[in-house]
Amino acid sequence: MVPRDVVESGSAHLVKGLQNWLHDGSGLQTIPRTRRRRSVSWSGAMSR
Repeated sequence: MVPRDVVESGSAHLVKGLQNWLHDGSGLQTIPRTRRRRSVSWSGAMSR
């Protein structure tokens, strides 16, 4: 079994990383942008 303090510190590190990523705003903006770009290029390729 994994020691409990190791698990807690690991999860805390993950949560902190997520919060920083969301706090930056870059995390929220990069995902929809890349998706939109892909969908636009895909629709353009299909119509042609």
